[in-house]
Amino acid sequence: MSGADLFLCEADSAEQSPVHLTPLDAGRAAAGTGRLVLTYAGPSRTPREAQASTVYTGPIAYAAPGSVFTL
Repeated sequence: MSGADLFLCEADSAEQSPVHLTPLDAGRAAAGTGRLVLTYAGPSRTPREAQASTVYTGPIAYAAPGSVFTL
C-alpha cells in the first residue's frame, strides 16, 4: 500500500481472523499511505481508531454513510 493517498480498509474484528482485520491489522497495512479510512467499525469506532493509531501515525477517519474524502 505504500505511496497510496488513501487506504480504505475494514476493521471490524476484535480478534485475529482469517477473513477480517483488526484495527491494529488495518493500521499496519496502512503503513506508508497518506490516510487510513476504516469501514465496518461498528459501535466501538472511536476506541478502534485509537487502537489503529498505535501503529499508524497518519490521519485516521471512519467511512460513515455519506462521507466524502477528497484526494
